[in-house]
Amino acid sequence: ALRPLSPVSAIEQGSKPRYLTCWLHTDPGGALRLIELEQKRLISLLIRGLDTVRHDKPERAMAETQEAFRFLAAAITAAIDETTKLSALNAEYYDALEKILSIQNNLEAASGTLSGLVEELLVLRQAASGSSFPTTATEGLDVILSVLADVARNREDDDIELLARMTDTKADSTRTVRAAYFSNEDALPAAERIHLLAAVNYCERLIWLSGEVCDAYRGLKHV
Repeated sequence: ALRPLSPVSAIEQGSKPRYLTCWLHTDPGGALRLIELEQKRLISLLIRGLDTVRHDKPERAMAETQEAFRFLAAAITAAIDETTKLSALNAEYYDALEKILSIQNNLEAASGTLSGLVEELLVLRQAASGSSFPTTATEGLDVILSVLADVARNREDDDIELLARMTDTKADSTRTVRAAYFSNEDALPAAERIHLLAAVNYCERLIWLSGEVCDAYRGLKHV
């Protein structure tokens, strides 16, 4: 008798390469385009990871999302490594590959940063003091990551310039994070202020990394 198929888990859905299965081993242009498509999925996993703060079982949801990210990122890194060995690579492809590698490294760094951020936000959300910082941080970063997804998908100048402004160190997004810190600081006991400060640092790093990815896409647009 046929056994019923088990439902595909969130980890399997997110971690399995969707485009590299038909990767063109002899065509560097085709290979780079397929790698880019998979990197867009990494950005979607970052957005999903941030959204786990609102989840009923956030720790489990975040663990699944992070595992999916790690598996997919490893497959993309392997594909990038194989692409460097193609004999048809020229100077233009090398330039594009450098930008794609920069995107990959910064997305992986963003995933680690997000993991730390979510951990701190969950501590603050569950604290008796009822800090408003988790909501402020989640909403602000959700906008930034959504614009980053638009940049990766469409690579339009307006989106790139918008994200560059949003991730500038003097931008409203950074000022909002710091203002939220100061407005919550006095209301929290010392033990919780440590988590608040850590969360602020993670937020600022995630904003900066999003800007670095944006810069790489700006360069990739002209390759």
